[in-house]
Amino acid sequence: MDGDGLHLARVDSSPAQADLVIETSPQALAAVLGRARTLDDVLTKGDLTLTGPRAAAERFLRLFPPPEPVTGLSARQG
Repeated sequence: MDGDGLHLARVDSSPAQADLVIETSPQALAAVLGRARTLDDVLTKGDLTLTGPRAAAERFLRLFPPPEPVTGLSARQG
């Protein structure tokens, strides 16, 4: 990850040359990306670990805008 670009790769082996490694479950990553949980929360609870600078992780997360609120739904009446 440099100042001008971002290169992402999913690896199942040793990411020796990575600037940032995020280890987490799909559920925890989805919760952070969807803004249901904060980076601090998943880090503190051990649901996500970072190897590399936290600033790089925050930059990565900013690539995914928060979900749009759902509007126009009404409760189903039975």
